[in-house]
Amino acid sequence: MNNSLLMILTLVLTGLISCQGTPDAKTNASDSTATAQAQAAAPAKKSVEMGWLPEEYWDSATRDSVKNRILPYLHRLAPGATHDNKFEERYAEYYRAAGTTYQWRYVKPDDSGGWYWMIDRPAASFDQSRTAIAGHLRFSKGDYKIEEYEEAFWMFKMPSEELSVKSLYLFNLYTRGESLEPYYRMNRGTDYIEFPDDQVGYNKKTRRWEPRR
Repeated sequence: MNNSLLMILTLVLTGLISCQGTPDAKTNASDSTATAQAQAAAPAKKSVEMGWLPEEYWDSATRDSVKNRILPYLHRLAPGATHDNKFEERYAEYYRAAGTTYQWRYVKPDDSGGWYWMIDRPAASFDQSRTAIAGHLRFSKGDYKIEEYEEAFWMFKMPSEELSVKSLYLFNLYTRGESLEPYYRMNRGTDYIEFPDDQVGYNKKTRRWEPRR
């Protein structure tokens, strides 16, 4: 075999080995997503068994009442309403109607009389995607009027099955006081948490999401 032919065969074999040894980028991305979902699914069943289902704490009437009290925070403004008057009775029916599309996911009492909560709603899309919102609230003593309220994070829209796994995983981390920053948009893309991020944060005083200054 002459030197030219030997050189050509060597180059061809080298190229084949190189192609076989370098994983496809799409395969990498798929494997990464599958791994993340598997990690998220691990604590899911155990977490539900720990007793976070809303019906274990609040009866149907209480769940509806609490939902109606927080809907003006969660949902877009009623036509003609402002943030200063959105709780007025004239807008109550608008929010009650909107509330039929919201579903409680989890509630969990803290050690000082407050409640962690998570609720989901349809996403603004043409498919069946949903998004989940989690936060913390405290009722005034003796009734279910909200004394303290905050939203901790909003998730990106995703199929219901995926949301069920990932939302429970994040709720578990949140209620344990663990950092959620690894799941923010700037660190994890659009897989988990949409807000907060490096540009938008939650203002506990105004109870609204606002640009960071």
